[in-house]
Amino acid sequence: MSHVKDLGRTALIKATEIRKQLKVKSEDSFNVIDAAIKLSLEVRFVDLPTIEGLYYPDNLAPKILLGNQRPLGRQNFNCAHELGHFVFKHDDKIDIHNFDQTKNDEERIADFFASHLLMPQLVTLSAFKKRGLIMSKIKPIEIFKVANYLEVGYITLLNQLYFTFRSITKTQYDFLSKITPKKIRNEIIDTDENIELVFVDEFWTTKPIDIRTGDIVHAPLHIYGEGSGLKAIKKESNYIIYQAIKQTSSSKLTNNKDWAQFVRISEKNYAGLAEYRHLEKEDI
Repeated sequence: MSHVKDLGRTALIKATEIRKQLKVKSEDSFNVIDAAIKLSLEVRFVDLPTIEGLYYPDNLAPKILLGNQRPLGRQNFNCAHELGHFVFKHDDKIDIHNFDQTKNDEERIADFFASHLLMPQLVTLSAFKKRGLIMSKIKPIEIFKVANYLEVGYITLLNQLYFTFRSITKTQYDFLSKITPKKIRNEIIDTDENIELVFVDEFWTTKPIDIRTGDIVHAPLHIYGEGSGLKAIKKESNYIIYQAIKQTSSSKLTNNKDWAQFVRISEKNYAGLAEYRHLEKEDI
């Protein structure tokens, strides 16, 4: 167990160094795919259903390949995991979806690195506090909202809260882990389509909102969608729902006062270089 803890501490130190190198403030969340590109890696989405991620240590341009059919949160965690292989100077690695394998130290430290990079304790707990959420009374939908902001999966965040931070009890964890993202989504908009639901609020700062065509954005009623990429499809007494309808980087959400954030929309199952994922097709 002490060996695993040592791996975790090493990963935490390296993740903190990378955040400083990227000039990310201690309480800020950031987009890890953009960060990997900034660190001179070539990031590409590939149309291979079984692939979670792949790292290839090319001397000229180290490469990360991400499966384009994985959920958004999973893609981001996979990118952070493969980035971990890069910063720890590992040989080429491939991660397969639903492939049952015993993790070696290189896989463990890459997982720890990804968790600490995307969900450091200060950033994570601050995200809950800013939204007025109390951990002892936390609800599944509130975990889901913060996971959206951190750009990770619901279960990924839940595991970090329980196993790493000990911010929730085992009773809470057992209950919360039985709730699926699909169940939460279907309480908001009932559909069998393979789309994602993303909650957005005015605490979403420091980075754009990344979604894919067909995905759903849930926002407070006073937040307005602007640009050709978003279409309002449902309005209730206290919230509005937008759907992403076009690949673009020029749409945004705003309260028309003191908050606005760009919404970057990539094509569903986009394949190609990550830096082009939000460009309108005629610009690629």
